Amino acid sequence: MNIYSYFQRVERNIQGVPSKHTGLYNKTINQTKLANLSKTSSYEIISWASDLLQDDNNEFTGFKEEMKKRVNEKKEHFWFREFLDFPLYLFIYITCLNVLYDMIGNGFQSFMVLITPGFLIQIIGVYVSIKLLLLFLIKQPDRSTLVFWLGLAFLFFIYMLSNYALRAFDMVIFTMPLWLWLIVQIVLLVGSYYYIKKEDLI
Repeated sequence: MNIYSYFQRVERNIQGVPSKHTGLYNKTINQTKLANLSKTSSYEIISWASDLLQDDNNEFTGFKEEMKKRVNEKKEHFWFREFLDFPLYLFIYITCLNVLYDMIGNGFQSFMVLITPGFLIQIIGVYVSIKLLLLFLIKQPDRSTLVFWLGLAFLFFIYMLSNYALRAFDMVIFTMPLWLWLIVQIVLLVGSYYYIKKEDLI
């Protein structure tokens, strides 16, 4: 599940279901997010679930299997779509909140981006912690349990460890001019945005 799928809200335009079947309905919405489905596919499946779950007297014992079957039929390019949010993360968190912030703090003494093992660990570690956080929020809707807060604390630990690695492993592998770094980021961001729009993911 990428960040675009997580914030997809196609169910806003679909009729809700009786409270008895809210759990099944929410599971359907979450499955479409986890599968990185397009808005059109998500709308079709959630609409099907909404129409079916209106019957308050039915237990729908085989609903989950049928729902997962429909989701799998619509699932396309899953792993490619899974990482479509990486350019956005790279630009906002790494470039704006890390690289440019450090340069401003140092008074723009250098316009070179230093590629170190710690920098690469931070990029991967923080990205993985964000992906795990989104997955955790979907899988653990109850925010009042100890499991939820322990899981959140563990993810925060991964995040802090990734940021610590930036300072701990500071041997420079190579450098890149800031202008070239920004061009690469912008090309990746714009390219991913047009693909996302084309595939009806946002």
